Amino acid sequence: MTDARTGGAPADLALPPYVVGIRNEVERGCSRLRRELLHGRSGQVATIHSESVRVVTQYTKRGRPAPAALARYGRMVAEWRNAADLQRTRAQELVDEGNQLLACYWDAAWQRGRRRTVTDAEPRMDELRPAGWLPGTMALDPTWHRIDDWLDADSWYAERGRDETGPAVVQALAILRTQQPGATAGQRA
Repeated sequence: MTDARTGGAPADLALPPYVVGIRNEVERGCSRLRRELLHGRSGQVATIHSESVRVVTQYTKRGRPAPAALARYGRMVAEWRNAADLQRTRAQELVDEGNQLLACYWDAAWQRGRRRTVTDAEPRMDELRPAGWLPGTMALDPTWHRIDDWLDADSWYAERGRDETGPAVVQALAILRTQQPGATAGQRA
């Protein structure tokens, strides 16, 4: 805590066991939410994969747009995104709760450290933990903000550069983005 006034914070390896435990619990909770989403929506994911092949075949192989098929596909993807967004919100809640516990822990540790070093009876301004000093804080895993990537499970195992066109689900999502009303070729939905 002596480095706190200068903005220093301990490295992750030097974090107290309580802080490491909170961090691990939050990571496990976020992983559990991801697993529940993928397991609970496995049928929907399989349907999205099969419909992706149909959309890609219709639009790229046959060259004939099929707005009704694309609308059905868009609905499936929207349902997936809504379910994933709900889980992402829950994961963010876990991270926020963990960070709140860490803030309480560090506030108490700061006060305990100050009591040991200061014998004055008068309160001082520097008795509070510096606002920017919160070692071990957590942020939501960035993959939670790219939930469509979870639909492309094949790319996790595929060799890089194996297929230039990419999996059907990636191509179908690109078609969905570019075929929406008012969208241009480079615009994301």
